Amino acid sequence: MRLAPGVTTAMADAELTGAYVRSRAEARAINPRVLPDSLVRPRALAGEVKTAAGPDPSREAKVLLWTSGVAAIVLIIACASVANLMLARLMRRRARGARAALTLCI
Repeated sequence: MRLAPGVTTAMADAELTGAYVRSRAEARAINPRVLPDSLVRPRALAGEVKTAAGPDPSREAKVLLWTSGVAAIVLIIACASVANLMLARLMRRRARGARAALTLCI
């Protein structure tokens, strides 16, 4: 979510806090066990999620790349295993056919 042009972070904080207080008031009307605002002091903050993204990849990007690489290797191994099973089944069928042909010739 981005701030509209001309809206400061303080203005967004105030608007979010007001919405949060109204939401708590509605929740308190439904459930009386919700603590009053005087005890909780609700406050919402609006700010950047990622403050500085430089030219170097972030830690999250490195972990994501590593995880994707591991998943790709596991997928390749699984595909090779299935291909090997299919090839073994084909070779068994051919061997049965060859045995049957040899028994007919004798």
